[in-house]
Amino acid sequence: DTNQEKLYLLQIDLCRPIRVESVNGKKYILIIVDDYSRFTWVKLLRSKDETPDFIIKFLKMIQVRLKVQVRQAVATTYFTKNQSIIRLRHGKTPYELLHSKFLDLSFFHVFGALYYPKNDSENLGKLQLKADIRIFIGYAPTKKAF
Repeated sequence: DTNQEKLYLLQIDLCRPIRVESVNGKKYILIIVDDYSRFTWVKLLRSKDETPDFIIKFLKMIQVRLKVQVRQAVATTYFTKNQSIIRLRHGKTPYELLHSKFLDLSFFHVFGALYYPKNDSENLGKLQLKADIRIFIGYAPTKKAF
């Protein structure tokens, strides 16, 4: 059962452009619902392109404020499903069937895990951190990035 605790599962829906823009020129509605509490967040957006950045900021903010990890992410689930589930009919993953090659599995990371990207700023002082601390929240939809 997915609604045993807060933030275990978030339902996220982006509504198509509304006919009448808001005063600020926003015409898309992003709705996020916590499956456990049914608490709902609504964000108005100017374009669909703003959606991924807002979701990343939202997940970071909500995990810090509520001191709880988001346990399940549908986008990450579908990304990993396409890379790992074998289709019995063909004996290959959806990725192999589509691209005719194997996937480099070193790209996979644990959802919600801490990671430390190298800080390659030219202005690093002797005592400054050599890496930043980040939380893994998903994969980029169009390129090999997260």
